[in-house]
Amino acid sequence: MKSSFWMAQHNKSRVGFVLGTLLLGFGMLFWACGDDEDEPDVPRQDIVYPEDKGSWDPGTPENGCGGYGYGGECPTDEQAIDCSKSPCVFGKCTKAASGNYCDCFEGYDGRLCDQCAEGYKVDNLRCIKEGE
Repeated sequence: MKSSFWMAQHNKSRVGFVLGTLLLGFGMLFWACGDDEDEPDVPRQDIVYPEDKGSWDPGTPENGCGGYGYGGECPTDEQAIDCSKSPCVFGKCTKAASGNYCDCFEGYDGRLCDQCAEGYKVDNLRCIKEGE
């Protein structure tokens, strides 16, 4: 009998401990989420985005600037070519006082030597003379 009384008392204290912990936990939760007038207001910080440098183009490679993704304006002829980045596709980048330019291999043309020259056609991913 004595042992059953001890078990009942022991279980009561365990239940009391669990209930007390839950109530204390909920009390802390509500206290933490409450509005406290003594706290200073945090100033709002607006996010500043940089100037728009282009737009998303999910597919039109015909735009002449690579397409298939984020790209800005097409480069103009006045913009200098940076030879350190090896921009000439089928040619050699040449530095000149008036500005760098691509010296295209035979059969290639365009600002970056990425097109077939007049009288040439694409064959197997390269430019060959028409009629060959």
